[in-house]
Amino acid sequence: MQKREKILAIAFVGVLGFWVVLPKIADTILKPVHDAQTKLYRAERAVAELREAQDEAIASMGRMKGWKERALPGNLQEATLIYQQWLSDLVVNVAQFSNPKVTPERSSSFRDKPYLPVAVTVTGNATMHQYREFMFRLHQVDLLQSVKSISLENVDGPNQDNLSVRLVVESVSIPGVERPGRSLFARTTVGEVEGRKLRVRSMKDFPEAAPFVVRVGSDYVTVVGVEELELTISDDDPELTAAADTVVEHVPIAESMQGKTVDDFSEMLELNPFMKPRIYNTRIELAGSPTVYQGEELKLEAKPMDWNPKFGKPKFRLEGTVPKGLTLESQTGVFQWKPTEGIAFADFPMTIQATADGMDEPIQQPVVVKYTMKNEPPTVEPIEAKTAVIGAELRFPIKATDDLTPAEQLGLTLAGAPEGASIDASTREFVWTPGEDTELGERSFSLNVADAGGQSTSVAIQVTIQDDTARFTYLTSSVAFDAVKQAWLHDKSTNQKLILQEGKLINYANLTGSVKKIDDQFVLLEIQTGTWRLDLGKNLTQMKKLDEPKSVEPESPESTDTKVPESKSSETKPSTDIKAPSLPTTPPIKVPEKAPAFPNPGDKTSEPTPAAKPLPAEKEEGKSEDEEGKLTEPKEPDLK
Repeated sequence: MQKREKILAIAFVGVLGFWVVLPKIADTILKPVHDAQTKLYRAERAVAELREAQDEAIASMGRMKGWKERALPGNLQEATLIYQQWLSDLVVNVAQFSNPKVTPERSSSFRDKPYLPVAVTVTGNATMHQYREFMFRLHQVDLLQSVKSISLENVDGPNQDNLSVRLVVESVSIPGVERPGRSLFARTTVGEVEGRKLRVRSMKDFPEAAPFVVRVGSDYVTVVGVEELELTISDDDPELTAAADTVVEHVPIAESMQGKTVDDFSEMLELNPFMKPRIYNTRIELAGSPTVYQGEELKLEAKPMDWNPKFGKPKFRLEGTVPKGLTLESQTGVFQWKPTEGIAFADFPMTIQATADGMDEPIQQPVVVKYTMKNEPPTVEPIEAKTAVIGAELRFPIKATDDLTPAEQLGLTLAGAPEGASIDASTREFVWTPGEDTELGERSFSLNVADAGGQSTSVAIQVTIQDDTARFTYLTSSVAFDAVKQAWLHDKSTNQKLILQEGKLINYANLTGSVKKIDDQFVLLEIQTGTWRLDLGKNLTQMKKLDEPKSVEPESPESTDTKVPESKSSETKPSTDIKAPSLPTTPPIKVPEKAPAFPNPGDKTSEPTPAAKPLPAEKEEGKSEDEEGKLTEPKEPDLK
């Protein structure tokens, strides 16, 4: 055998022997190591299972602790009683069912469960809104409970909101649980209510710190401050009007119901199977004015109207010609804009869009924001002092202008005006007819003129109320001195005498014109409305209008009719059924039979009346014109 072959043979035998001996070596040396590793793995697995079981036990203990805080007392009888009492308050005082009845069900225990169920049946009649209120308050409170069954039956027929309600509500009683006093939650009573301060008789078992919710009678309010026995109610809640000794109960709120209101349960109203579904007219309405004046801020707000709550809260945005700096708050719909220098006066057409997660398409509302020059108050022409006569209409125009608002669109209002005074909307005139019971003298009040932009101007109006002197002014005589005819008028209300001459003017008792003719039995006065005849013994309100007669015969003193002799000429008879112009027809006021003597012009102590200056006294019989002094036309009385 060669040397090379011997080496290969030895190597082959060595490898073969190694593979034969190796298993025995492994069994002898490695097996104990493998067994030790197996035992270690099993031990670690057992420890992990124990830890998992421990964690589960700890978690179960935590859940049990939470359940106990939300469960009924461990005493089944006590648990049933206080749960029935709480549900009764909810049905009667809060939801206000009619014919309510709250009855506990028979309880049954479970051997493998550490609690006992407590079921109560609630029945009564209610509207869908009352049922919604009950369900919201039931779910709002932090209590282990659920509704096992619900039965709603329409009592009065289709589309009638009167339901027969039957519910079975269930809570649990857990051993070891105790509740404060004899109620499900902490209770006290009202001591006194003053504004947003609620004083209670006890705070035992109530939370020591705010905020928390309490029920006061049928009202639920949030307490935002606690100071001994005084609770401060949130400004978001309505003011309480609870009487003394009204029940105050703590209402723990479930975590899932934080921040929710009864409106979040409105979907059950929409899904009411007994009523026709409501059709919403969802739209956007604008509050405020879309006009902004130079130097001012835009005051405008977009409000969603008849909004379907299932859409969720709306969000607003603007599209169109939006000027620089103008924004729209997406959550509130409030416009914010104060135009800066450099922005030209113009109209900006835009579209407001309201969207929500539950909407397929946005709601749109066009709006034109108008930026214009600064709005100045209206200009009103001063109103001169006026004179009003009892029974006669006082009417005068209101003259006002504004740079931006047309005159016919200016608002006119009176402040402190006498009864019956008004503004004629069609003619824009002040109109007033003083009544018989109106007090004579001066009367002051104001007129307010407002434009479309909110600016306004006030002016004073002064009116002097006078009696109707025309009713007391009579034609007493007709005389002639040296071929100069005179007619004497006597005002019984002021004991004044007025001397008339042909061709002279007359301005008295709201009457302005000229004396056309003086006759023994009558006087003809030329007034703007025509020729009027005043007969002897008649007052100014008894004048009669003539149809331009060519000649007039005197009227008999015993008759009030005007008589004109028949003639073949074109003379026309005077009309006797037309009364004097602009003179009221109010009934005469009784005047004393013996009036005071006429004032003597030579007596310097005699003072003229405000209505007219005293006129010369009548001539005594036998005196000449030169002796008496030349008769002149009296001064016109100041009737302004």
